[in-house]
This record gives sequence, C-alpha cells and structure tokens, in this order.
Amino acid sequence: MAHVAPLPGPKPAVPVPDDLRQQVAAALMEDIRGGDLTAALIPPERGGRATVITREAAILCGIPYVEATFRHLDSRVTFDWRVLEGEAVSANQVLFSVDGPARTLLTGERTALNFLQLLSDNGSSLRAVASRNALPPARHSENHSRIANRAKIRGTRGRRAQSSHGVI
Repeated sequence: MAHVAPLPGPKPAVPVPDDLRQQVAAALMEDIRGGDLTAALIPPERGGRATVITREAAILCGIPYVEATFRHLDSRVTFDWRVLEGEAVSANQVLFSVDGPARTLLTGERTALNFLQLLSDNGSSLRAVASRNALPPARHSENHSRIANRAKIRGTRGRRAQSSHGVI
C-alpha cells in the first residue's frame, strides 16, 4: 500500500482507498476534459460559497472524495462539515459548506456531488464506502439512464453529460 498523506477534515469512519487522488483525477478529467464552459464565464478572482443539503434521508459517505475533488482543483478551498462520515442524515439537512474561488466551486461541484450521491446511496444500504475502480466504463450508461429517466419524468431534454457540453 502506498502512503498517502491524510486529508484534513473529519476522520472517515471507513478506510480511504490508497488511490483516492487518482480516482478523483480520473473523474474530473472525464467530466471537464473539454473545459468547464460555465466556470470560464466567472472572473478568476471571484470567491464563492456553496452550501450542500441532502434531499433524502441517507447514511453520509464520501467526505474524503468531496474534499479531494475540490482540493485537486485548488488547495485554497475550505470546508465546514455539519455531519460526519457514516452519520445518518435526514432530508433537507445541511451537510457542509465550501468556500473558495468561484470557478473551482463550479468546476468541482458536479464531480463532488456525484461521488457523494453514489457513495451515500451505497452507504445507506451497505454502510460502507464503495470503490470507484469499476465505475468509469459504466458511468456513461449510468448517466444516459439518469438523463433519459429525468427527461421522461419532467418532459425536459435532461442534463449535460459533462461540463463541456454546454453552459448552465
């Protein structure tokens, strides 16, 4: 096992994979490979703050992934976690706030929230953080399915498959 310096923030209730940073880098590359068109519209010096709440009850998993995602983009981000890894959360509960350059927040939010949603879903049923090792090949079909189902339900065209597909 390679030694990786621990990330600041709440100590995870479950082991963090040795390749966390590589998983995050791969997920970001997949999402922003063509650039983040929305973030490019924001002046580089502008700061921002985002607050994330949950829409459903769950067991929160993925704090190290969220922090690694934003810190991969810019080390100046700071977090204010209101919950701990592995903690039960209720609908509409504030999970955390993140402060940093607005471009970083916009570029990282999609990937960070994807990790949080995926791992918390797994955590709710398994109470364990799942590895993303097998995910990249399946992500396109997962995204396609999610986009198609949203379009059917809401009568819309669905979301962008990645940040380079358009401005939100």
